Amino acid sequence: RTGSDLRRFKITTGGADTSLVTTASRRSAAEVPRRARDRVRDRVRDRVRDRGVSLVEVLVAVVLLGTAGGAVLMTAAGSATAARVHQEASDVQLVLRSAADAIGGRTPSPCATATAEYQSLARGRLTELGLGPDWPTSRLTVTKVRSFDRASRQFDATCTSDSAPHQVTVSVQPPDGPVVTLQVLTGSGAATVMIGQPHVFTTDWSIISEGDVTLNGTQVYGALAVGGDLRFSQPGPVAANSQGSYGPVLGSASRIGLLVRGRVVLGTATLLVNQSASVVIGNSTGVKYIPNGGVGCVAASSASSCTGAKITLQGSGNAVFGTPFDFTAAFDAYRKASAALATMLPSCAAATAVSLRDQNNSGPWPGNTNFHLRLTPGKVNVWNMTEAQLQSWSAYNNNGSNRPNATTPLVVNVTSADGNVTFNAPNWLQSDAAPYMIWNFPDAQTVTFTGALWGSLYAPNATVTLTGDVRGVVVGKSVVGNGGVADWSLRPVIDIQCPRPA
Repeated sequence: RTGSDLRRFKITTGGADTSLVTTASRRSAAEVPRRARDRVRDRVRDRVRDRGVSLVEVLVAVVLLGTAGGAVLMTAAGSATAARVHQEASDVQLVLRSAADAIGGRTPSPCATATAEYQSLARGRLTELGLGPDWPTSRLTVTKVRSFDRASRQFDATCTSDSAPHQVTVSVQPPDGPVVTLQVLTGSGAATVMIGQPHVFTTDWSIISEGDVTLNGTQVYGALAVGGDLRFSQPGPVAANSQGSYGPVLGSASRIGLLVRGRVVLGTATLLVNQSASVVIGNSTGVKYIPNGGVGCVAASSASSCTGAKITLQGSGNAVFGTPFDFTAAFDAYRKASAALATMLPSCAAATAVSLRDQNNSGPWPGNTNFHLRLTPGKVNVWNMTEAQLQSWSAYNNNGSNRPNATTPLVVNVTSADGNVTFNAPNWLQSDAAPYMIWNFPDAQTVTFTGALWGSLYAPNATVTLTGDVRGVVVGKSVVGNGGVADWSLRPVIDIQCPRPA
């Protein structure tokens, strides 16, 4: 029999009965479709389960890709913003330089039309730059023109002289940032100009440097102007006896005691800015201003209070950011004046050579004793000497009564064979003479002295290292203050009527 009810087969072999019993699953007619259904159900369940796992994996992958993509997009957006800010800052500098090139050093325009003419020149340069639709010429404006008054040695509030040098204020409004201003100086209307006040831009500053300044304990009695970066370690105060006369600018109600065109590099010391003077910083990278109960500070950008390395402002001064002073124009004028001072003799009728006599005023100075300095009244007295002569002369005293004064100023021009000047300051000059004396180092690359130097130090091409006092002001390409003071109260008031090339 066949079928599901098979139980036993009987096989007969050789007459013997052999029974083979086979056990099989007992299956009813209903079992077969039920098992088939179970198999189908299991397969469907497996497929559904497989399909669900794939969906979760896909969802997880989508989430991960979305997160990573968002981070990439945020990074790209941040990079784009930083690039845009950097590009705009670069464009602003380019526009300002172009405006300075268009206006700086040119023959002054008549006051009646000066503002319009200077603005037209500057906007013409802006058009030539081709910076695109975000930079229409209306973004550049000449906001003020002032002429120089030789009698007061200051710029007038407005333009009153057609032939005097003009100070032109140019304002630039970038597409996204704040207004930036620059002051540009024209030339003079004459083929030659008087040397006049060689320190015309220095009447505001105890120290002015075209480049970096490092203060290691030097006390700045007046204001400090730094054309590069400022660094300080164990510093003395700035604006110790005067808040300076430059300002107010950029919304600051007080005068500027410290002006830095570059960065302030905070060290381990605290720099004090006194006399309620304000601080102006051109590059605010790494620092911020923190108001603190009326006495604010410039601290690290990560600081939350006026602690640690910082600049502390004493009194009502505050800190603003910008560059309201034209260092380039100022040092162009300083270098021209320094060269002119060195060549006054014999071409300038208003100048004469000093006479150095022996200590009894009876004959020429022999070079190895005290001396008598004879000055000619009503003349600019000029003393041209070498570094070696200065080193020799400074060891002796002046036994004479001739001192520089308002009508009889003294200019000492010191030259050096290798451009490096080192000397001990002579001690015979006093405060009554200091405002009428200039120490000019026209070809020096470095100037270093010891002792107290009475008069102003004029070295626009040199790194000046201060180890003692300067009873006057300091002009240097860069300045390192290793002690002493710069005494703004004895700033120069010399007016030299000798011509120089424009």
